[in-house]
Formats: sequence, C-alpha cells, structure tokens
Amino acid sequence: MTAASVLSAIATLIGLLAPLIRPSILMSNIYLVNLPLIVFVGLGSLFSSFQAIRYYNSIAASTAHLGLAAYIFIILVLSINNKIANACTLAPPDSIVENLDTKYLSKISATFTLIVMLACLPYWFEVGIANTGLATLLVDPTAHLLAREETIKLATRTPFLRLFQVGSLISGLAITFLWALCFSKYSKIGKLRAVFLVLLISVITNINGSRSGFFNPTIISLFALYIFNLRACRVASVIILNRLKKGLINRIILFFH
Repeated sequence: MTAASVLSAIATLIGLLAPLIRPSILMSNIYLVNLPLIVFVGLGSLFSSFQAIRYYNSIAASTAHLGLAAYIFIILVLSINNKIANACTLAPPDSIVENLDTKYLSKISATFTLIVMLACLPYWFEVGIANTGLATLLVDPTAHLLAREETIKLATRTPFLRLFQVGSLISGLAITFLWALCFSKYSKIGKLRAVFLVLLISVITNINGSRSGFFNPTIISLFALYIFNLRACRVASVIILNRLKKGLINRIILFFH
C-alpha cells in the first residue's frame, strides 16, 4: 500500500464514522448527498488496486487516491461548518412530505406510474417475455447470465429499448412518490395499493433480472425521502446516535474507573 492509498482509506473511514463522532452531521445535505460516494467509491478503493488495472501506472493510482481523500475531507469540513451546514439543512421537525395533500400525492404517483408502464411494457413484448433475463432467472437459471446480458447490454438499440430506459429512469420518481404516499395520512387500502405498485414497477423495470434491481429503486427512494426529513427521521437519528455515543463514553469511563 502506498501513502496515498492509506490516506484515502483513512478519509473513507472517517467519512463513514463521522455520524458516530458528530451525529449532527446527518442533518447536512452536503454529507447525505455524498454519502453513497463515500460508501461505494471509498470502500471500493479499500479493496481494489488501480495498479491491477491495465494502463494505470503508480502516478495515476496515487492521484486517484489523493483526489478521493481530498474530496472526502472537503465534504466533511463543509458539512461541519455551521454557516454552510445551516444553509444546506432541512431543519423543520414537520415533514415536508407529510404536509403534502394526499390527493396531490395520489395523482402525481399515478401519473408517473402510468408513464413507466407505457414506456417499459412495449419492450417486454418486443423481446418476448420468455426470453427476458427475469424469466430465465425464475425458470432456467443456467441460461440466466446470457439472457440478462442480451436483454439490455447486448441488445440492438431499438426505439422501444430507448423508451424502456427512459421509463426506468422515471420509475425512481414514481416509487419515491408512492412511498411518500405510504407514509402520509392515506387510507390503508390506498397504502396497500401503493406498495403493490412499488413491487410492480420494480419488476417491470427489471427486465434483465438483476437481483439488485428488485431493491435499488426502493433504497434510492427511501434515501430521497430521508433527505426530505420524512417524519423527522433525521432529527430522530441524531438523537439516537447521541444517546449511543453518550452510552459508549460512559461505559468506557466505567471500564477504566
């Protein structure tokens, strides 16, 4: 390991442990928006080596690690700085999503859901349901890997495929509003219908049968709702982490007392 890779590893660990050290950082949008980068790129740099990739020399690898470390440290400084943090914080205890009219949420979620259906379904019929990666995952796992690649990556770029890809992007909006509807003051039947539509969209947009495709839309949507402070969950998470932090400190003091 080089000094640059060690520095990026330290920056990544500090970035991941920052909420335990300073729980209030979870109220900063700057930190939250960059958290996926710290998790995936940062952890990826810990378990991979640029030198193992052809055409990358030691200088390029060191520059990549130093750039990542510098970026993470800048994010942490901006998130902790009170003036900048206050400007980028959604602080009201009342959830923005909860205050939205349920009729509005219902209409907009139904609209996006309809757009996703109209954009994605034609490609299913063009490929043939039995030939999709999702169908082979369920029926013929041995042929799944090839069918998964042929469904999207190796497929001919037809208009229906492009339309499907647009629908897949819009599905993130549809699922976000559907989950918002579930957490709003909506009827139980309406909430069950919203959950069903979330599952349906997750299946329709996952034509290649990727296992992560069943979960990624929901994870991303819930992360988006967290940024908008759904049910003041950001405030609650800070309170919980503060309690854990105080309890850990008290245990350490008692241990060495």
